[in-house]
Amino acid sequence: ADTLAAAFFLWGFGVSVAGPALNALTNDVAPAGRRGESLAQCRTAADMSLCVSPVALGALADVAGATAAPFALTSLGTFG
Repeated sequence: ADTLAAAFFLWGFGVSVAGPALNALTNDVAPAGRRGESLAQCRTAADMSLCVSPVALGALADVAGATAAPFALTSLGTFG
């Protein structure tokens, strides 16, 4: 239970640091008249990844095994 709590704490810390930076970057690169739309698309993409990732990792775990799935997912993300 302590390990899970520590993992959630680290995840929450990472999200709280990365979220505002990503919003600022999106706002900086978006055209002046479309900043709201750009922020909405960025948030939608992040939310969709939270919906799709568990299903994809579960399918990958069925194919590669539960212990190999995180490494296989990292390899797919890194090397495409």
